[in-house]
Amino acid sequence: MKQRQTFNFNQVLNKVKKETGIAEKNATNPHEIVDIITFCSRRDLLGLPYMSPPMILSITQTIILKCFYASSKYNEDLTLSQEEREWLEAWAEEQDLEKKLIIKDVLSKHANKNIIKELILVLGRRSGKTTLASVIATYEGYKCIQLGNPQEYFGLVPDNPILILNIATAAPQAKLLYNEIKARLRYSPYFKDIVNQDKSNSEYTYLLTPQDKETNERLIEEGRTKELIPGSIVIQCGHSNSNSLMGSGVICLIFDELAYFNDGAGKSGGEKVVGDLIPNTMAFKHPNGEAAGKVVQISAPSGKSGIFYNNYRNAFTGGEAAKSSMAFQFPTWDVNPNMQREDFDKEYKKNETEARMRYGAEFSGTLSTLFFPTDIIDECVDFNLYQVEKGSRNIRYYLHVDPALSNHNYALVLLHQDSFMNRETGGHDRKIFIDHVKVWNPHKLGEIQISEVEKYIIDLNKRFNIVSITYDAFNSASSLQNFRKKSLPASRTPFRSSYKQLIYTELRDLVIGRNIYLPPNEELIGEFKGLKCAMAAKGFRIFPDPDSAYPTDDILDCIAGAAHMALEVIIQGLPKTTTINNPWGNSGRLQSLFGSSPNVRYGKE
Repeated sequence: MKQRQTFNFNQVLNKVKKETGIAEKNATNPHEIVDIITFCSRRDLLGLPYMSPPMILSITQTIILKCFYASSKYNEDLTLSQEEREWLEAWAEEQDLEKKLIIKDVLSKHANKNIIKELILVLGRRSGKTTLASVIATYEGYKCIQLGNPQEYFGLVPDNPILILNIATAAPQAKLLYNEIKARLRYSPYFKDIVNQDKSNSEYTYLLTPQDKETNERLIEEGRTKELIPGSIVIQCGHSNSNSLMGSGVICLIFDELAYFNDGAGKSGGEKVVGDLIPNTMAFKHPNGEAAGKVVQISAPSGKSGIFYNNYRNAFTGGEAAKSSMAFQFPTWDVNPNMQREDFDKEYKKNETEARMRYGAEFSGTLSTLFFPTDIIDECVDFNLYQVEKGSRNIRYYLHVDPALSNHNYALVLLHQDSFMNRETGGHDRKIFIDHVKVWNPHKLGEIQISEVEKYIIDLNKRFNIVSITYDAFNSASSLQNFRKKSLPASRTPFRSSYKQLIYTELRDLVIGRNIYLPPNEELIGEFKGLKCAMAAKGFRIFPDPDSAYPTDDILDCIAGAAHMALEVIIQGLPKTTTINNPWGNSGRLQSLFGSSPNVRYGKE
């Protein structure tokens, strides 16, 4: 007689959970920590495939994550599948020698089980860079939470914040990744009761560890509600110009669009920002001595110079010193499965050099490259701005003049700066507005009469509260003398490469930070988009592209010079200038502009 089978509901339920990816989290091990790929795919964790619409990692994204985390703590068994290895090898076969070397280095480090601490991703735009970075950030947060008391685990002071820090060139760019991270947290069942919604804001997201919750329960019982811990795992959104970067205890550091950080040594310089923050990841070690801190440098490429390019090259050519670094370089269409090379034909026809950088993820192989990212220039254009003919008495205007010989343009720009309360940081953002642009073109007007230019400026001074009129040193002595006789606040700026590098570095920072508002002036925008730069013996040199529609830089020289004065830059080693009060008020503020150490300020007041 056939024995009747009994129905076991628990067995059926467990089978369904297993088949659908719903594991019994923490049922047997409250401190279970899974590998990165399991974290992404499990429904009760990040659950990317279960989102609406589903987010499926491409084979390239999967390879990057596996190679970054393989052999590290909690990812000891993670390895490339045969299909992934074959795909990577086949891709490399069709690439140039440098990309072949990159893949060879990746496969060698993966086979040798190197623990990778620093990941350099050179990826085309719209490739899903932000998605990858958001996955890494949330995984690092998950691991800390699962430790229960991560401060004790890492030997830190109790309740000491552990940061997951996202740094970009400017606040708008930083927000893109930060919002993507918040989206991962929002749609993850795991983080539902871990994110402190009451305390989190547009700059900080606080995650509560089990120890935080236990401490808060005790504090509530004792009536000490003002001492509650908001969450000791902090995801912070910052930018290279920010004065509020928390510099200690960073377990995961993500540099977004690092190739576009200022290459200078100022406070937003790539070298300085990277050098200041990376050491703060070194304090995190597992009990076995293995490094726990992670650094991700991610960007579309620019020219073959700067901190990002140098770190990229060092990752696969640095030998033993680079054993814990790994680089990848992929065009947009080889990372984002929804994109094909043909989708960018229009961009390649319009400007092949820029398209190869932006979407092909190729560093500029020429001796020069564009100085301003053209897409960001477009974002700075404000179609509500127009040529201002009469200013406000309450606004201080700055005018810079670019004189020229008879066969070159003679130009001037009038602008002002304004401050806006930043509700996120509590500080003031300083922004530049272009008010008035005038160009005398000798090819259209014939020989330029200097007296007409002077008359034009004198008339502007009657209609605007101009507190500074600056001239390039070249060919300006006569006009300066005439203006001073009329008690106009005229002065001369130095005509040398170091000064030009300074003012153009500031202008580039303003553009990348979206802290300058440009009128829809075709010639002005054309000069911005056609300006190129090349490395020089000392710094860089800039010059207009002779093949562009506007092969000049006269308006740009004026904007850079006037913005420099408006932002109150103090320059070391320059001679003192004399200023004279204009009819509208005291301009004595200019008397102390020169003679101190560099103190460039922009964006913040």
